[in-house]
Amino acid sequence: TVPDEVYKELLDAYALIGRIGVGCVFFGSARLDRSSAFWALAVDLARDVALLLGSATWTGGGPGMMHAASEGAVQAGMRVGGIRIGLEAGQVGGGCQRGA
Repeated sequence: TVPDEVYKELLDAYALIGRIGVGCVFFGSARLDRSSAFWALAVDLARDVALLLGSATWTGGGPGMMHAASEGAVQAGMRVGGIRIGLEAGQVGGGCQRGA
């Protein structure tokens, strides 16, 4: 049933958070690419926040800004986790990013 599926997904998400650790969450445009000036800013911000907090970085596991944030956290030597949502038929998502 749908409620059972949602409950299992929540338990899986909490188990992942338990393994990687709490931290800062970044969500943003999946359309951002490396040529954008905002890409480097996202990488720098995620790196600096990860170093400041000394914690994991979480994203939506997608491309674009979320991937840039993952890169920044990896540069900081911190762990990265991505939690993705299910997409409607015909939609395409990015891969889950995991760092060190």
